[in-house]
Amino acid sequence: MLWNHTLSDKALVLISLQNFRCVLQLNRWVILSEAIFIHT
Repeated sequence: MLWNHTLSDKALVLISLQNFRCVLQLNRWVILSEAIFIHT
């Protein structure tokens, strides 16, 4: 029971880390596109 709990916690942490990385990449693309839009 405890093992399942820690396993699911690790899975949740991994999923949230992947989501955070995706959000960071999205923000980077938005900033890049805004910079390109401003320069052109």
